[in-house]
Amino acid sequence: MIGAYVLAGELAQARSDHRAAFTAYENVMRPFVTEHQALGREGAERFSMPAPTQEVLDMLAANAPENTRTEVVRPPDYAMR
Repeated sequence: MIGAYVLAGELAQARSDHRAAFTAYENVMRPFVTEHQALGREGAERFSMPAPTQEVLDMLAANAPENTRTEVVRPPDYAMR
């Protein structure tokens, strides 16, 4: 949904220049996509690990840092004229 919103906004701002809109879209979305692809890969790696014992799970839970890597997504405000 975020990508669709940003693409629509960039297309509206660029008027008829779709190439400029696609470039602007890439510039806005790239950091978000890169970060979330990395998080997805990390999550996928956990699915392929052998089942941990309860002791290991307790240790991981006790030492797990808060997930502070992701930031709140604030898409640009595309005011419609």
